[in-house]
Amino acid sequence: MQKEKVATSLKGAVEDLAEQYGEHDKKSNNWETTLNKAEAELIKMEKTGWQ
Repeated sequence: MQKEKVATSLKGAVEDLAEQYGEHDKKSNNWETTLNKAEAELIKMEKTGWQ
């Protein structure tokens, strides 16, 4: 439950940045890349049984 709240909050923040600065702005792209990497790492950790 907490994981979903954090993910939703972070995605919302990235979307807000994209609206504020534009989708193709460097800041927006950097945050989106960081979020994608974090999500991929979380999936990897879940598959290896980390909790």
